[in-house]
Amino acid sequence: MSAFVGREKELGELGDIYRSDRRICLVTGESRTGTSSLVRRFCTGKECIRVQLPEGSPSETVSCITEAIRACTGESVPEAATLAQAFDQLSTYLDGARVIAIDGIGNPKAEWFAPELAKFAEKAAEKGDMLILCGWPAHAAERTAKLAVKDIRVITIWPLGREDAASLHPKMEPLDSCMTYLTVGGVPVYSALMNKGTYEASVEKCFLGPYPRLCMEAENLVRRSSVPYDYCSAILSDIAHGEGRPIDIAEDEGISRQLCDIYIKKMEAEHLVSRIVPMGSAPKKPVYMVTSSLLAFYHGVIRNNPNLIYADNPDFRNISAETGMFLELRFRTFCAKYLKHKMGCTKTGGWWIVGEDTANITLVGTDGETNYICDCKFRNGKVDSGALDMLIERSERMRGLKNKKMTLFSISGFDSELVKRAKKEGVILIGPKELLV
Repeated sequence: MSAFVGREKELGELGDIYRSDRRICLVTGESRTGTSSLVRRFCTGKECIRVQLPEGSPSETVSCITEAIRACTGESVPEAATLAQAFDQLSTYLDGARVIAIDGIGNPKAEWFAPELAKFAEKAAEKGDMLILCGWPAHAAERTAKLAVKDIRVITIWPLGREDAASLHPKMEPLDSCMTYLTVGGVPVYSALMNKGTYEASVEKCFLGPYPRLCMEAENLVRRSSVPYDYCSAILSDIAHGEGRPIDIAEDEGISRQLCDIYIKKMEAEHLVSRIVPMGSAPKKPVYMVTSSLLAFYHGVIRNNPNLIYADNPDFRNISAETGMFLELRFRTFCAKYLKHKMGCTKTGGWWIVGEDTANITLVGTDGETNYICDCKFRNGKVDSGALDMLIERSERMRGLKNKKMTLFSISGFDSELVKRAKKEGVILIGPKELLV
């Protein structure tokens, strides 16, 4: 099944640029979000030269440009000796009607590659051809000045929403599809791999057994970080297990607080971890969560059970309890997206007290007038009034938040007593009918 879904908006943006006067753009996104697939889809049916730059030496980069010209035009082109010569060869095919797509632009060293790329971009602009640059990570999008290309339009690709991701495994029941989304997020290729019909079987296929492809993917993501692998992996494990405060992480890993802060700052810049926004009277010192669902699951569940990876007879039941705890915790990020996209919240974050385990953070969202105080339940069994009592008690300790609205999320629904009480007290209940559509 094709992993290309849900990119109508981005295709429309590329179409707008294609019809504009200056047709120079950068398509950026985090690893595996589908930037290359988007560019390939846009180029279908157009006269195009597509260049895929390698993670290799300068001579390999030069050769790739020449090879791309040969492959796309069918013409015999002599081997270029320098990058300038390779771009000169490419320039001869600028005719005002082509699309030139150069992928992997983050691979060559910028100080060597960027000046020649900028010269070529200006030639393309003068001729009127469309130049699409791709392969520049989203966390470096603000550093496009390194590319030295003037007046460049930037299109950022984000992970898919749950509905689009669900279309990549249509045989799954809605609940299994939701669990899959919590586990691997909206990265198209990950969702497409989780295609065994049930959540449990998909986890066995992709994370356990003889070829755990998504375990390998998680390891590769960590190894690309500028933080040393051992510390990067350990910090992700700490945060995935609810220790999101730098002071606790530094103590656990036996490193100085200063070095810990340096590592976490780099990981935050690389979108491996993100800060939980403190709401109301919550402590202002930073608390972190693992940004990627895949990395959160891998470091929170799978790495605790290394003997199950590459097993001859993988059995999901061996990790079912830990997976349940992971889904409960990760469900909070799912509910935060619901607040933003379905309830108009302009800001979401959390409330907690000093020293509290980050797994117990209360989700809070605001639309500027109402503050939604949320409890998020991802477990079997309908939620009863006891959960509402505990949420109300906790909300009474929250200072700095006015016009509070109690909001309960439950993947399994609510019992009849709570439904009646919620109507009477103006409590918002969001259950499976809303969450699994």
